[in-house]
Amino acid sequence: MADTARCLGALALLGVGAAHLQQYADDSYNLVPTIGTLFLLNFISATVVGLALLVSEDQGLFGFMEQGYRQAIVLTIVLEAVTVALMAVFLVADGAVSGSRSHRPLLARPRHPTGGRSATRR
Repeated sequence: MADTARCLGALALLGVGAAHLQQYADDSYNLVPTIGTLFLLNFISATVVGLALLVSEDQGLFGFMEQGYRQAIVLTIVLEAVTVALMAVFLVADGAVSGSRSHRPLLARPRHPTGGRSATRR
């Protein structure tokens, strides 16, 4: 069952990468500064990690492999799962998943106290 979950998770990750590549190539995200580059980097990293999960789970990474699940590993897995769940709740609550989200950025840039003008004039 664990191997099946790992393989399905790897395939899902490859799907995420493929979706970002499609958006980058077909929906002109390659023209959006910074975001376009991040979409391309997401595709690349998802492909590398997804393929690594499919190919070499039993060989470790750089010659290192954990034995068993000690407390720190279990805690990390739980925190990662909680993070994914909370980010999913955020996306649904913010309307990003349904498409009804307002067009405000996730992290709004604070406005300058003088209404956007610099305190020093040139």
